[in-house]
Amino acid sequence: MSWESESTKATAIIARIENEQETTLDDAVQNAKEALRIYEESLSTTSRLAAVLDQKQQEVFDEDEKLDKKLEELATVFIGTGLTQRAKPFGTFSPYSPARLAGMKLAREIQEVGKLVTNVTEAKPPQPVVPVLAELLGVASQVRVKLDGLTQPQDDFDKASKARSDSRLELKRSMRKLRLHAELAWPDDKDKLNRLFAPPEDVQDPVRRKRKPAGETQAVTETAD
Repeated sequence: MSWESESTKATAIIARIENEQETTLDDAVQNAKEALRIYEESLSTTSRLAAVLDQKQQEVFDEDEKLDKKLEELATVFIGTGLTQRAKPFGTFSPYSPARLAGMKLAREIQEVGKLVTNVTEAKPPQPVVPVLAELLGVASQVRVKLDGLTQPQDDFDKASKARSDSRLELKRSMRKLRLHAELAWPDDKDKLNRLFAPPEDVQDPVRRKRKPAGETQAVTETAD
């Protein structure tokens, strides 16, 4: 059952029990309503923090994409200036190709980019390479900033997720106790209990048959004749 379905089911059950106006269940109903309130708050909080985390992750992905493109650009400049060969775009400056670097975990990719820039800078590369190196280092720095910026949103989301799980457990616990009290209130009416505690989609309102107007009945009879 999804997180939201748990709330929907509990809401429907509590509403049905309240409609019975059975005073012996008042305390159990109130406990269930409070547990439901806390659970729904946790759902809202978790959803909000998930959206924040998604946004922060997207910012990391955007900067990482820039970094990967800048690596390809640097490799092209290397080859164009004769600094390296197409078979090994980064030559002896890095053991990895642009694609291999792009496939690494972000923290490792940033680290290897730093080593690459240092090695090339020490070799005093041709002038066209220098500005691209600076741009690459700047983009890598931005990726690092965005990556570090994930720490707090991730921590907040993890705490909210735990609170959501805990509150779901308490909601289930309170609904179970409500069921036990209901069984004591209606010990000989299993059909009623099953109806009251059924999932929302399993409950149908009784359908009342409409009586046909007298005129309509008469018209049918005359037609038959």
